[in-house]
Amino acid sequence: MSLKQREKQIIIGGIAGLGLLLAFQVFVKPEINRTKTLKRVVSEKREILNNLQIKSKEYISLKNQLEQIHARIRNQQKDKKILSSIEQIQKDCGLTRNVVNISPTTSAISNIYEKTNVEVKYAAVTLEQIIQFLLKIESSDLLIGISSLEIKRGLQNPLLLDAAIQLVNVSSVKPD
Repeated sequence: MSLKQREKQIIIGGIAGLGLLLAFQVFVKPEINRTKTLKRVVSEKREILNNLQIKSKEYISLKNQLEQIHARIRNQQKDKKILSSIEQIQKDCGLTRNVVNISPTTSAISNIYEKTNVEVKYAAVTLEQIIQFLLKIESSDLLIGISSLEIKRGLQNPLLLDAAIQLVNVSSVKPD
């Protein structure tokens, strides 16, 4: 059986087409899929990198804030105590006669730092006096924070207030 020239060309063209299809399936299509996968992975990794950079900036900011707090604790006046500071601020705000109770407690946070809690109770004070006291506490050179504040109307005079304020101070432990 002999094939005519046209039939030979059709068979050769079919074999060439089949070869091209096979080459596409074996070489080109896997590379296209791999390129799509790599583009997806690269975008995911870029997103992860951006998140890491944001978290890194947050960490550095928090670390700097912590270092500032440690420096403030170290630089507090060593001879000045929280109770004497509170008493001076009370005197400046005109609250000395309104003090009902002051109860300090000190506990060790670590072998380097100690925490002093002071609960101060006032009777028959004005809102302005409380605000002035709190502002002076916050701007004190000691590291004093307000951990809780409870204000009630006065029992004897409803125009005046009764207040209970819990203050916290962190200081370094002095080596003996």
